[in-house]
Amino acid sequence: MEYSFGIDIGGTTAKMGLFQLRQSPVHDEKDPREDECVLLEQRNIETEGITDPDEFFPHMGLSMHVMLKSHGLSPENLAGIGVGVPGAVKDHRTVNKCINLGWDVTDIAGRFQMITGLSNIRVENDSNLAALGEMWQGGGKGYSSEVMVTIGTGIGAGIVYDGELITGANGAAGEIGHMKIVDAGGEMCSCGGTGCLEQRAAAAGIVKRALALLKDYPQYSTILRRMAYDRLTAKDVFDAARDGDQLALQVRRETGHLIGKALSYVSCVYDPEVFVIGGGISQAGEPFLKDIERSYRENAFHASRDTQFKLAELGPAAGIYGAAKIVL
Repeated sequence: MEYSFGIDIGGTTAKMGLFQLRQSPVHDEKDPREDECVLLEQRNIETEGITDPDEFFPHMGLSMHVMLKSHGLSPENLAGIGVGVPGAVKDHRTVNKCINLGWDVTDIAGRFQMITGLSNIRVENDSNLAALGEMWQGGGKGYSSEVMVTIGTGIGAGIVYDGELITGANGAAGEIGHMKIVDAGGEMCSCGGTGCLEQRAAAAGIVKRALALLKDYPQYSTILRRMAYDRLTAKDVFDAARDGDQLALQVRRETGHLIGKALSYVSCVYDPEVFVIGGGISQAGEPFLKDIERSYRENAFHASRDTQFKLAELGPAAGIYGAAKIVL
């Protein structure tokens, strides 16, 4: 049996999972998806305000030690540690700045090696690992090529082919949130550009679009007018759409249209078997998935028009599954 840690580091919380891998009775070494993966324990560790790596990594190391001890294990029992971070990663070990974490260029693998003594430590972008997790044990299981799109505070994608991540020369493959798909202009994106998909189709952009429609179309009768504008969320908008609110439905359809169109561009470059849609916004479920799929089929090149669409299945745990898998 093999054990591994899967860690997904976020700006407010780090998710940490201890996994055990058991080979199925009929095991094909060329198809690791046949393996049974058991999540023995998961812990969520508060990281908000811990911006100094010298404080952060020992804090993580202590939590790992406690988890191993509670299962009668030690670092010697581990096949490795996989780590996901919200940034572009070079050489599977160094993140090229993490704005959400307040880190500069940081050798994450080296830090974990120092506190655990393990050499098999691999670091990847968090969206990439979520994609790998979904392909291994979630919505992409059974396919050989996948693009998983994560829609939440931002928009990212992970690209997997034959069980391996495609990350690009600079670790930036899958940064579809910064495709210039929206008309130029508007507020500046966190990347420094304008017109990014993220500006309209991520959580904050969805709220801004709803507020703009409320202002521009005062004649619309909508439940959103009864909500406090300064506390309106993307979930509020999509919940209202689910209940048939016409203004909210327009926002949801526009959002799905933009994402579907962006994925039609992706398919011209990569042409995956399946798109898996995840992230907090994906909780809008099948109706939102259909909006995305409809737009994709309207815009896709004919040869890839029948690509499959699935909702993610692992939820917030997708990243730790992918992180655990990548070192096995």
